[in-house]
Amino acid sequence: MASEVNLFPNRICRVRGTETSRHGGQAEEKRSMVEFSFEKISPKIENLTIETSRHKYTEEYKNLIREFYLKM
Repeated sequence: MASEVNLFPNRICRVRGTETSRHGGQAEEKRSMVEFSFEKISPKIENLTIETSRHKYTEEYKNLIREFYLKM
């Protein structure tokens, strides 16, 4: 759909809730964030994990949302 209007993925960030699943394997990706551009290039793939354990947020996630939450 995006390519029909000359938009191409520039960056793709795959989001996981935690590093591991409850069963010990790697957790599934829950969402993907995509940045588009008009230039057709090989997209940069990134990963973001939200929590290390319940209510224990990763530094990367805290840095991302810092300006949206007063207390994290």
